[in-house]
Amino acid sequence: LGVYIPPSEEDGATLDFLSQAYTSLRNTRWPIIVLGDLNVDLKNPGGTQANGIARCMETDALLTTWGMQSMERKFLTRRTRRGRSWTWQRLIRGTMQRSICDHILTDNPQFIANCQLRLPRFETDHRAVIATLRLGTIQHHRRYLRRRETYPLRASLDDDSRNASDLLLHSLAAAATPLGRPSGRQASWITQSTWHLIDQKASARKTGRNDRARGLGQLVKRALVRDRRARAGQAALAAQTHLEAGDIHNAFGSIKGWYREVGPRPPKPSEADIEATRLEQAALHAPRATAHAPLPVYVQPVAVDDGPPSEEEIITSVKRLKNQKAAGATGITAEQLKEWLHAARPTNETIAPDPAAVLLWNKVLEIV
Repeated sequence: LGVYIPPSEEDGATLDFLSQAYTSLRNTRWPIIVLGDLNVDLKNPGGTQANGIARCMETDALLTTWGMQSMERKFLTRRTRRGRSWTWQRLIRGTMQRSICDHILTDNPQFIANCQLRLPRFETDHRAVIATLRLGTIQHHRRYLRRRETYPLRASLDDDSRNASDLLLHSLAAAATPLGRPSGRQASWITQSTWHLIDQKASARKTGRNDRARGLGQLVKRALVRDRRARAGQAALAAQTHLEAGDIHNAFGSIKGWYREVGPRPPKPSEADIEATRLEQAALHAPRATAHAPLPVYVQPVAVDDGPPSEEEIITSVKRLKNQKAAGATGITAEQLKEWLHAARPTNETIAPDPAAVLLWNKVLEIV
């Protein structure tokens, strides 16, 4: 029985439903298991707060009447620190509140084993309470694990779910055309036989049979040529049918899917088109003389030196670069530039410059 008892409940409606479910599932062969968020600490049902004491005491009394035993003691025996045995926590007004509100209870504890508290894989304030249900001896369970198979159960024809109406609905559903967008192979102009050859070629390449793959490649090329011819014939037949009916728009739509130059994709421009576009842009941005007076400038002109930078300016800029940054398109890092600068222009006059570093530094100056 899976149950959740809200902490704000006062009329006992959930407990009434739980009692009805317990009565209907009463049996003597299998253990009764109650699990869920009961919002009550069974070790201390009264709690430390006055709110909800009646509900907690009534829940504890009901479970005690059924002879239910909590698996909390098994969780505690698996922990060296008793303070970590909690299933819910929340930070309230700067204080971390913890309690044991999630439980697994049963009237026969010998069927429950491997009880654990785990953190779930999503954001929540509850822990996952996990236990293993053993419905037989350990030897019988191990034998089942060794001999089990995928989907061992087989549907019986005598089952009520296999009646005539269900079989008819299943047949109609299987024969119905699937809705939605078709797959790429179904919507493609390539035939299924050609796809089969393509799959065989891919399989041969994966298994290392290169001779087989080359032979299938020739067959694929011939099959694609046949498919293109068939597609061209279908497009021509569809266009002719639309033209005979006087539908020029659909006739054009039939042929533009095959001929790229008249389709929605623009053709590749020629050299003459590129040159005409270049001349048009150059004429658009060329300076032109106007009959009006130039705009007045109220700012004193300042001479700006925009020539190539001096070597001292380059050295200053290199020293200001930050280390451990990603290299640019040249692949040169700031550390390399500083190393070349230090070797080519040593600060100590007694140290001779490194010829290799001098050559690299001169290359840097030429690039800048």
